[in-house]
Amino acid sequence: MREEYLDYRLQSSVLATLDSSYSGGEGVREILEKVNEQGIITEYRLLDEKKLIKKFMSQVYSDQGLAVYGIHDVLKMLKSGIVDTLIITDEIAYMHLEIKCNKCGNTQEKFVERINLINVKKEEFSKSCSKCGSDDIEIREKDIVDLLEELSASSGTKMEVISSKTEEGAQLMSLGNIGALLRFKPSH
Repeated sequence: MREEYLDYRLQSSVLATLDSSYSGGEGVREILEKVNEQGIITEYRLLDEKKLIKKFMSQVYSDQGLAVYGIHDVLKMLKSGIVDTLIITDEIAYMHLEIKCNKCGNTQEKFVERINLINVKKEEFSKSCSKCGSDDIEIREKDIVDLLEELSASSGTKMEVISSKTEEGAQLMSLGNIGALLRFKPSH
C-alpha cells in the first residue's frame, strides 16, 4: 500500500491496514483479533446498511414506484419475481400460517406476529372451513425469515438483514420491518 505496488483498482477496496507481529496462521489470527477489537468490519457493514436504506427511502418517497414495504406488499412483489433486493430487520417477528381444509383442500394464508401465534391458531382451529363447513383443519407454520429466504432464492433476489439498533434499522422498523427494492415498476 505504502509503496503503491497494489493495483489502483484494488486500493479503493482496502478497508484498513493492520500490522502483525507474526507470519502464517498465527499472523492471520492476530489480524482477525485486531479487526474484531477495532470494529473494522462492523463499521463497513454499517456503511453498507446506510447506503441501502438511503436508496430504499429515496425510492419510497419518489414517484418512480421502485420500492414497497409492509409484509403483504413485499410478499406479493416477491412472489411475482420483481424484487431485486429484499431488506428486513433482525427483529422481524412474523410467522407464516397455511390453513388447509383436509376435506375440500381450501387453503388460506396468514401472517401473524409471533406473540399472537397461539391465539390465532386457537381461533383458526375453532372455525370450520369457509367453503365446505368441515372441521378437519390443518395448520402449518413457518418462520417468516425461512419463507422469505426460499422465495428470494427461487427468484434470484438478494436478501439483506440489517440491524434494528441503528437509525436506518429504526426507519425500516417504522415501515413494518420489511421492504423491497424492485427491478422495475409493477403494472397494476
